[in-house]
Amino acid sequence: MAPHSSPGASLACRRLLNLEESNSYKTIHIGFRPCHILLPLPEDFGDHALLIPKTEDKRVMFAIPWQGRLLVGTTETESDLRDEMMVTGEEAEYLLRHVSRYLSREFQLSDIVSGMVGLRPLVRSADLRDTTKMARDCEIEIGRSGLISVLGGKWTIYRAMAEDAVDAVQQSVTGRVTACVTRTHCLFGSLSGSEDGRVKTLAETHGITQKIAHHLVRKFGTCAARVLDRAREDSSLLSPLVDGSPQIGAEVVYSIREEMAISIEDVLSRRLGLQYFDWRLAVRAAPAVARMLARELGWCSARARYEIDSYTERISWSLETLGVDGVRAATLN
Repeated sequence: MAPHSSPGASLACRRLLNLEESNSYKTIHIGFRPCHILLPLPEDFGDHALLIPKTEDKRVMFAIPWQGRLLVGTTETESDLRDEMMVTGEEAEYLLRHVSRYLSREFQLSDIVSGMVGLRPLVRSADLRDTTKMARDCEIEIGRSGLISVLGGKWTIYRAMAEDAVDAVQQSVTGRVTACVTRTHCLFGSLSGSEDGRVKTLAETHGITQKIAHHLVRKFGTCAARVLDRAREDSSLLSPLVDGSPQIGAEVVYSIREEMAISIEDVLSRRLGLQYFDWRLAVRAAPAVARMLARELGWCSARARYEIDSYTERISWSLETLGVDGVRAATLN
């Protein structure tokens, strides 16, 4: 999803830009929602990507294999900041109608396993009204007072945005720009060489399946063994959270202790990604995640029950907004 903006932040940004009176006279246009849905990956789709360069209303669409699913996007419609950030039936049907023309089977709303919506800030010139011509990139502006503003952008270019911003700061403060070191900087856990040997070693050492070992190496890289170390104190953490997914209990404990996860959604959405893989599977996994959160964070049983119900309600609302049946909360044993 694209970066989110709060109403207060957007209003403050607009007022600052107006006061700055930048030479380019560009403004942030807040209120465009990119929407994505995830479908079961057709067996004959392979590892190719599909690009639809122009729909009937001049939008660009794509379909990309992603972690065993087909990621389809994106609509981009104007949105009020008060709107719920959930995929609507109208948006989903739009995506399905266009992508089904190029697939071997036609998908229905009930086939959608997950979805996501963001709120995207776009940069436009003061006299530009056609939203399809607004730039999706970021721009750096330096106002007369020296205020440096980063306008627009999205998550997929976060590193480039940071590089441009730091370059602008350096140029403004010192008059020169040093070479960027993040372009080739390895992220924490980055792998070098083949994954196969590491997958085999993990599976043999910890007694897990090749599927789980492969999942852990792809997700955590060189830190996969650190995740599995959490199971030394409790071997049940080597078991999958729910049938049909490779995520295991050790990942939950790791995300709580090492990645500051403090809620079910933190774990299933922002750490493990199971919520994006399948909403219904995530609801089934919620009780197991709640039990581990309760143990690690000291929740009482009532708090754990409340967290499960609240999480399930949000997922069910997402399904109902899409136009399909919601789900019920699983039992906390």
